[in-house]
Amino acid sequence: MKTIKKAVVLLVVLPFFYATGFALDYFEVSKPNIKKAKIYVAATKNTRLNTQFVAQIKDMLEAVLLFENVSTAKGSDYAIQIGNSVEAKELYVTIKGEKQSSYGTKNFGIKFRNTEEKYVGRKTAQMANRIIKELFGIEGSLGSTLTWSVTEETRKVMYKSSFKIPDTKNQITYNFYSNYGASWNQAKDQVIYTSHTDFGTVINLQKVEPLVFKSHEIFKESGTASSPFWAPDGTVYMTLHVADQNSDIFRFRLSGDIDQTDSIKFEKVAQVTFNPTIDTEPAISPDNSMMAFVSDQTSEPQIYILDLNTKKSRRLTHRGGYNASPAWSPNSKYLAFKSIREGKSSIYRINVESGDEKRLTGDRLDAEEPTWSPDGSLIAFTGKTGKKAASKVYYMLASGGQYKRLTGANADTVETTPTWGPALH
Repeated sequence: MKTIKKAVVLLVVLPFFYATGFALDYFEVSKPNIKKAKIYVAATKNTRLNTQFVAQIKDMLEAVLLFENVSTAKGSDYAIQIGNSVEAKELYVTIKGEKQSSYGTKNFGIKFRNTEEKYVGRKTAQMANRIIKELFGIEGSLGSTLTWSVTEETRKVMYKSSFKIPDTKNQITYNFYSNYGASWNQAKDQVIYTSHTDFGTVINLQKVEPLVFKSHEIFKESGTASSPFWAPDGTVYMTLHVADQNSDIFRFRLSGDIDQTDSIKFEKVAQVTFNPTIDTEPAISPDNSMMAFVSDQTSEPQIYILDLNTKKSRRLTHRGGYNASPAWSPNSKYLAFKSIREGKSSIYRINVESGDEKRLTGDRLDAEEPTWSPDGSLIAFTGKTGKKAASKVYYMLASGGQYKRLTGANADTVETTPTWGPALH
């Protein structure tokens, strides 16, 4: 009977992997040494906009760290042929499996409303994501929104951009504070973040899709609050200073219309942790069942998990003397976090259920502040290549390995606290 059941499972599962082509070889969060797919991309019509389109889509596909461009179809795993033209506002795409691939052939099309550069950039990202999904079964992260902070003179200014779409960088904050640690609401059009003022920290709320430069101070008890996190159910979890060497995490309800300042209300609902220690950095799982947080209950920062239904907590990390910055994977299965071990700060990934750990960054840089892409394939983080080097935002596959710079900022620019926001629609 077991043999029959196993055969049935194989008959169901194997066609899926064959249908998604490279999936058996390519991407699994827990699998090291990801094999890149070799791709050949070409257009049948040699127009000016087609040439630009092909160059951009090749750059985008390589940027997600899953592909390697090659110069001939015969040398590829997949050949991607683009028919018609951007000028005609319509393209046809054929993906063909080469070599020993069992993928076969797939066809789809894409239409354009206009040929403006920024609009074409978004459509290019959409097409690249479609290719990623056809081959690997994941949604793709191209065009998704990232926020981060840049130190300018004596303050931190927040920026946002669409991942790997050129010329989409925009400044978000224009106040005189240091702004950092953005957390997105479920509608993916507003962020809540910490602002450091001369009198201590305050909590700000701001609309960013579409971008509105005015921010609203929703928690003004300076110096008492930090690390706001917008949970999937619409409430906000936040650290509050309770007493000397004691902070706890509280839950707040945010209501009102952001376009009508007087209607905004930010009300304390409940205390969540009750430890006589420092509890901070709340992060709610995407399925809204768990809260990860950092606590020094053992005299050193470690990551704990609180079950939001039973209210029971457990210690998750047991290695390393300084574990912080927990960030959930989109499927609520993993946490990425910072850990300092043997003097080196690195990004680790841990299975929340089993406790299995994997180090994702190596010895070449100090890394911290991880954040996951909306499709779970990438992790962005802050890194420094030396003690005197300015920190920069990098990204890598969620399985670790090769990493790349996110921005092209000069060497002296200090970048911190990246947060991955909504996917491209």
